Amino acid sequence: MEIHFTSLLVADGYLWLMENLTSNFLLDCNFVFDLTNLCIVSTIKGQGSSEKSELLVALKPGETRIIRFLLVDPMLAWGYSYTFSYKVTETIASEDELVSIVKTKGELKPVTYQGQETPVQYWVHFLNE
Repeated sequence: MEIHFTSLLVADGYLWLMENLTSNFLLDCNFVFDLTNLCIVSTIKGQGSSEKSELLVALKPGETRIIRFLLVDPMLAWGYSYTFSYKVTETIASEDELVSIVKTKGELKPVTYQGQETPVQYWVHFLNE
């Protein structure tokens, strides 16, 4: 899967580059930080500069985000640690695409209805997992 996360040390803090190079997968991440002498400057809509310790990132197929961690006081020690959780979900754009996935990944099983056996193609999948 082509989803990348890179952390770079720069003169005034850190840069995080997050890229979703897939064509049909959505990435949802939740980061919880322990920041020391840093604040977050994000390119995520609605999230500006902050010393808060949680950051939610959703990357659609083909999207890129840059998150900056800037020094508050360059004379003091600085750094960060974090924990995160994430999920990757496949996006399905049309009913035809869904039918194609079921036919490709599914199984054929005979089902009996009113005494007549009919082959049914099915695929067990849980949405939003």
